[in-house]
Amino acid sequence: MIRLGGDGCSDLNSPAAAVGGAMRRLVEQVGGMPVVVGNEIQSDSLHAAIMEKICNAW
Repeated sequence: MIRLGGDGCSDLNSPAAAVGGAMRRLVEQVGGMPVVVGNEIQSDSLHAAIMEKICNAW
């Protein structure tokens, strides 16, 4: 998982950063893992959510 900050940055609010957007697809292809933007994390603990994604990747 590559996490791009959910700080309201205009680049992350653009259509290219949306699920299936051009920027997001590029980052996922280069990084080899799904992109998760801050507001898409559904967990009480960010750290726990990251660890869960990494552990379930294999």
